[in-house]
Amino acid sequence: MFFFALAGRWLLAACDPAEPKEGSSQEVDSAHVEALGYQMIDTILEFIVEDGNQGYVRIEIEFPHFYGPDLSDDLNRLIDSKLWAQARTTDRTWQEQITCYVDQYKQMQAELGYTVPWTHKESRTIRRFDDEVLTLERDYSDYSGGAHGRHETHYYNFDVQTGDTLLLDDIIKPGAREPVQALVDFHYREQEGLAPDASLTTDGILSVESIPLTENFSLEPKGIRFYYNPYEIAAYAAGAIIIEVPKSDLEPYLK
Repeated sequence: MFFFALAGRWLLAACDPAEPKEGSSQEVDSAHVEALGYQMIDTILEFIVEDGNQGYVRIEIEFPHFYGPDLSDDLNRLIDSKLWAQARTTDRTWQEQITCYVDQYKQMQAELGYTVPWTHKESRTIRRFDDEVLTLERDYSDYSGGAHGRHETHYYNFDVQTGDTLLLDDIIKPGAREPVQALVDFHYREQEGLAPDASLTTDGILSVESIPLTENFSLEPKGIRFYYNPYEIAAYAAGAIIIEVPKSDLEPYLK
């Protein structure tokens, strides 16, 4: 027999752009946010096996809901589409995905006496918000058995004036991908203490000899933060590979 313990906290307190949420990395321009605002929504759902064994499912989801100009509708649709992006079929909402996730656990518990806890946690936070750029950070972790769970971070950048998604080719000049890639390689070697001619696989920890440019980047006031999740260019044990390239180096290649 099962029951849901819903610690459902739908927190709809408007964020004060002049005072970023404690622990947040967001950078906010207060004048602009008066036109485009947001509220943080935070919910927790638990499924617990009633007979007292160790089995349970815990789900935590946090995301901003935007309001204001027309841009807010597009942002909210994007956030909705990215919630529970892993293993979500196109015909399911993220709320339906939660039901499916719990139903799978209930079936395994009923048929096999399964007791390994499952956890799913994801958050969308605002990393940068000013008159030029809005950057959303998506942090996701999931464990549903096995040797280890899964953890990923993804970034989404937008032009605040137009609402357009900003990809790397929207930021750098035509033909600049090769020199920017060289800068990524240089700064990775510098932060890891690797010589210019050292092998990234033999002398370093990567699984590639050439670091590819990624669309998973954050537009920082001081440069670009390139983020490679586990397994992308290194083994899981290496964790995420984060490479910061300063704006001063990128300046000749930026549009």
